[in-house]
Amino acid sequence: MTMCNIPVVVYYGPSAINYQVTINNVTTSGSLGSGGAKDMDYDRLSRRLFYYVSGNFYSVEQDGSDLRDIGAVGNVDRFTVDGRNNIIYYINDLTDIISKFNMTNSAETDLGIRAKDIDMDSVNNYLVIVRTDSGSNIERYNVETEVVEAIKAGGDFPQDVSVDADNGVVYWVNVIGGSTFKVKRTSYAGITTDLNITYADRIEIAQDELYLYVLVVSNETIYKYRKNTWEQMGSIVVPSGTSGIEVAFGEY
Repeated sequence: MTMCNIPVVVYYGPSAINYQVTINNVTTSGSLGSGGAKDMDYDRLSRRLFYYVSGNFYSVEQDGSDLRDIGAVGNVDRFTVDGRNNIIYYINDLTDIISKFNMTNSAETDLGIRAKDIDMDSVNNYLVIVRTDSGSNIERYNVETEVVEAIKAGGDFPQDVSVDADNGVVYWVNVIGGSTFKVKRTSYAGITTDLNITYADRIEIAQDELYLYVLVVSNETIYKYRKNTWEQMGSIVVPSGTSGIEVAFGEY
């Protein structure tokens, strides 16, 4: 029997982690465990979901089994997982500075880089960074050489970021005047495209090979857009309090 990688849309908030998956045109929804998460990330190497809640990192299988306590770290705002090197990169919510947490020995190292959001490109070994104090809006940090390169010059106000590592593309949310949220795409070659996806309130994004998912926090809905046409293909109504979205990949 041939196994296929099927995207699993995971959405979460302080009190719950939920998911939705469609297999052979049958859609199933459920919850992972009994608690919530402040932030989540999917590691494509271990195929596990990592999440942060109440000052602690955890990881879990996609069905909610095999919960592992990774370690205690304070003041985490956003994070991403480098599964190849067993590292969690996170942004301190007091200083906006990126640090890395070694999951093998619990050592922490300050990178001295201020950021709004981060995402890991585990294919090319880049940490993609949305900057808060740089002439560049978006940069990539080579985790092996520690060299930083600009992907997009300044001029915008990026917030959330999601990396398509296989195609060398960064999807990001541009915040205009605090009241307009536009989704854009920038290639590693530095070419930026406005996708004409705009909302009047905070959004969070995630994506798989074929689709971009946009969580509109205030109206508790995830909208699904086809990447090759940017046509809206449907929506998912999510529970009140949902604040984030992630896409994992299960074998079915």
